[in-house]
Amino acid sequence: MCFIAAMSKKPAKGTPAKGKAAAKVPAGADAVPAEGEAAAKPKRSKLKLALFASAPLLLLGGGGYAGWTFLLAPAEAARGGHDGEGSHDGTVTSPLLPDPRPEVSATHSYAIAVIMEPVCGAPPVPALKAASEAEAAADGAMVNQSWIAAVRRTRTLDAKNCSYLWTEVEGAEWRAAEGAAPAKAAAHH
Repeated sequence: MCFIAAMSKKPAKGTPAKGKAAAKVPAGADAVPAEGEAAAKPKRSKLKLALFASAPLLLLGGGGYAGWTFLLAPAEAARGGHDGEGSHDGTVTSPLLPDPRPEVSATHSYAIAVIMEPVCGAPPVPALKAASEAEAAADGAMVNQSWIAAVRRTRTLDAKNCSYLWTEVEGAEWRAAEGAAPAKAAAHH
């Protein structure tokens, strides 16, 4: 033990270190504290100190938020909101859902057929074109949304998904042609 302590001490100023101890101690290395000094001054991690200091603050903040959520917020809503004027009348409203019509319209399928033409080829779609023109005359905003939805849908268009889109457009063309055909009279038995 005495040998380790003697090796770890810095040489006094003015006297160069001699012997094996000078060769083993790297240049510029700080002295290792003796056994008594290490026990007197323990090193503390700054990270641990920061965690121990912030833990009570996090607990107080979480408790305050939970208390407000469960205890004070329902009482505030019963009084009529934050302004105290009774603006909340108790009705429950649901958010508006997006309109699904643009993505199931004939214009959407026609737009997909037009957009996929340079990559996949042009499927014959005369019934979809006529149905799209009829939809444009009836509801221009919906037609615009249909084209936007078609562009969004074909953003990743490549040769791999051409057959899927081609099948979809052919099915839409068939449905548009069936809808354009006059209805047959029901058979009487």
